[in-house]
Amino acid sequence: MSIDWIGRYVAEVTRHLPRAQREEVGNELRSSLYDELEADASGPASEERQLAALAALGPPEAIAASYGPGVGYLIGPRWFPTFRRVLRGILVAVVGALAVGLVLAVAGRLGGMEPGEAIFWLLDAALSVALWSVGIAVAVFAALERIEPARAPAAARWDPRTLPPADEADRAAPAETVFGIAGGAAGLGSLYLFRDRIHLPAPAGTSESLGLVAGSALPWLAAAVVAGMALSAVVLWQGRWRWYTRLGKLATDLVALFALYRIAAAVAARLLEAGWRSDWLLPTLKLAVIAALAVLALEYGGAAWRAIRRRSAGDGSVAPPA
Repeated sequence: MSIDWIGRYVAEVTRHLPRAQREEVGNELRSSLYDELEADASGPASEERQLAALAALGPPEAIAASYGPGVGYLIGPRWFPTFRRVLRGILVAVVGALAVGLVLAVAGRLGGMEPGEAIFWLLDAALSVALWSVGIAVAVFAALERIEPARAPAAARWDPRTLPPADEADRAAPAETVFGIAGGAAGLGSLYLFRDRIHLPAPAGTSESLGLVAGSALPWLAAAVVAGMALSAVVLWQGRWRWYTRLGKLATDLVALFALYRIAAAVAARLLEAGWRSDWLLPTLKLAVIAALAVLALEYGGAAWRAIRRRSAGDGSVAPPA
């Protein structure tokens, strides 16, 4: 089975470029490579000639970087498109949480605070979380910008046979993995920063902090988040998902789901004890857990099925020489 190595190479180069540049650069690079092969009178563009031309050209990351404005940035062209997507994700998450909080504040349901006090507190909290999240994201990407050149193979040693299929399902999405690191750090930091500032009504007209109500489950959630951040870093470093990273991610997801269920159940029980007429809370919580388990089953079951099909059918890849 003949493999389009030039197609794989172009796909890998454009994956590291901003979306607006991908089509133009891909067409230009593909045309240039085929013109070079056609100009060579030694025969048709066989796989071996494609591989030789690509090996001489060098790693896709180096070619992608050559289309950027240069080096010397805190976050350079290699990672900036992904960084921008992560920032958009952080902005959406913070604005969404703020909107929900503002609705609760106006309704007088935010820890017994007056609406004006609650709104001021929410704006302060949203700004703190946004700055914390952006700071974590900048630190992660700045570290990647400096680690990546050190681990990149030299052009003379790079083998184009290591190029993955252009549509490989196990390829790691940089935005997803980096957002897992930055979002995990920001979420965990925010939870511990505000756990004692969020108050829940308690019996006899008193109130208790979220940290006190859900204290026993918080360490489980923290452990799951830290483990998930470590796994995201490993996946980003390797560039693709493997069976052991998927298994580890499933384990951390289940632990995090268990901890979130414990926290939500404790909050629901405290609200019921305080006299809230919320008979729908616990049934809704159980339905949410069932839905989350179904999503996990579909996600990881689908990944396992695709891996089995690829292994049984073969992906046509040529193994690199030893």
